[in-house]
Amino acid sequence: MYIGRYQSHTKAITGLEFKRGKDGERLLVSVGEDKRLVEYDLDESSVVKGVQLKGRVALTEQTAVPTTCMWLPQGKGSREDQLVTASDEYKLKLWNAANKTCRRTALAPTFGGPVNRMVPLRTPGSAGAGGDDSDTEYMLYSTASKVIGLLGLPLDGNPHRTMGLVAHPRAISGIASSYDGRFVVSSGGDDMTVNLWTVQTAVIERNVAEGGKGADPFVDLIGGGREGEFYQDLVEYFYYAQLRSQGETVNMADTEMSGQVPVAEIPNLMRALGCYPTEKDIENMCSEVKYSQFTDTGETVDSIDLDAFVRL
Repeated sequence: MYIGRYQSHTKAITGLEFKRGKDGERLLVSVGEDKRLVEYDLDESSVVKGVQLKGRVALTEQTAVPTTCMWLPQGKGSREDQLVTASDEYKLKLWNAANKTCRRTALAPTFGGPVNRMVPLRTPGSAGAGGDDSDTEYMLYSTASKVIGLLGLPLDGNPHRTMGLVAHPRAISGIASSYDGRFVVSSGGDDMTVNLWTVQTAVIERNVAEGGKGADPFVDLIGGGREGEFYQDLVEYFYYAQLRSQGETVNMADTEMSGQVPVAEIPNLMRALGCYPTEKDIENMCSEVKYSQFTDTGETVDSIDLDAFVRL
């Protein structure tokens, strides 16, 4: 039955996704090249009322252009519905569906252009490979041209947690996975072919194990690594920020270094390192740290350690 229509975007829509929420409600969101994230109120939409919006319209980017979106599979005990958006600046952003606040910004795959499709993928060996979202450990993605790949969850920006391969000679028109996660299907455009791929997630798991633990994979992304000048400056600024948070006139003999700095010091640390984020970027970074454990524990945090700051 035709319900109605709503011009929710001023430019092309790049992502449109349905989901059954954690409380059983029906959810529908869209993102577009106008940088808007829009949610629709399916329960209030009707033939009489037409299509209704729900909540506020959020701006996902300031300069980047959103290229696609995907509902993040919910693990057992998850306290919130979350949405992932990708942009043409090779970033993935995780959003709280209820209040549209940014929960995390992570490095996206950088193979063959920005990600323009994302699909959850259940792993073949999961206990419930036919069960709920909690079985999902990977997502499938494709770019506009040639490349498909896998990305491990949770999204953290670890470059060892992703892979990509050339699947078609030119444009990719669609991707899908089998219900048990054993196979991936990709369709080309002009090449008029459909390819069937076998999924082997053990390769990514081995790469993650070999890439190191904690902040090691992220330190390797810094020029010079742990012995480089930039990393040494980062460590010095981080410990100076601890002194600032206790008061710069404090007696050094009485100072206890907790290994944590308050969230409020993050903007100062970024600027000291030569990065000058916008107020919106600062808001997103502080929100990411504050709610970094909320999905698992339901609690917020007010400080950050060195490894977490390197990842940020």
